[in-house]
Amino acid sequence: MNKIIKFFVVSVLLSFTSFSFSDHHMPNYSVMESFQCQLNDGKGMDDVAKVDAAWNKWMQAGNVSVAYNSWRMVPVFQNKKDFDFTHGWIGFTSNYEDMGIIQDEWVAGGEKLQAKFDAVEDCTSVHAMNYVYLVRSANEPFEDGFMTVSGCTLSEGATNEAFFAADEMWNAYLDEGNFSNAIQMRWLPGSGTGIDYPYDFLNVSVVPSFKEWGQNVDKLVTGGGAYSQSLYGELASCDTTRVYRTTYVGGYNPE
Repeated sequence: MNKIIKFFVVSVLLSFTSFSFSDHHMPNYSVMESFQCQLNDGKGMDDVAKVDAAWNKWMQAGNVSVAYNSWRMVPVFQNKKDFDFTHGWIGFTSNYEDMGIIQDEWVAGGEKLQAKFDAVEDCTSVHAMNYVYLVRSANEPFEDGFMTVSGCTLSEGATNEAFFAADEMWNAYLDEGNFSNAIQMRWLPGSGTGIDYPYDFLNVSVVPSFKEWGQNVDKLVTGGGAYSQSLYGELASCDTTRVYRTTYVGGYNPE
């Protein structure tokens, strides 16, 4: 626990250099809330999308005062024995205060919309927050994509400085190897992740298309993976990856 607290404290002091997931801005430190959901009987993702569209109109109609952007995630490669949910929601703000403002404003004005969400899905099993650290920003902006996630455990003696040095060398390698456009992040556990949460952080990458996902995997299995292991192998160990389709739902972005 001391290791993860140290990583959290140092990371939160980083400068707020902006990056763009499409035109929806987040700093290299941001806060994410997530829901794991199940479809109600007789409902499908088309029903969820209709409520999402109503939510987006509500967000843009002056009901919130700070930036918040959200994506739906649907499993593509995932073992239901390990992660038993049909879909999820991830929403981002620039910091914890803004996330608190969004929660207050939703409680104050979102009751009718919440009832519509509840009619099509059950998202009560997991509602959690994560601290998000940006490792690599996208070269070109995009909205929808494919997200790869793995759970990681820090090695004894791993330091922030070692991670940052490894990130610098890894990003240079990706540039030199012409890897496809991607965002890379580390998600650190926060409120709601659970007492028995097994990971120190989640390693997350997002690419715009499945073709680009495959191109990057080809490069990993033909040398990139070995190089990544040489940089990060003594810092953390990560479990099997899972892949999700991510679709931008909408949000609010003040001028």
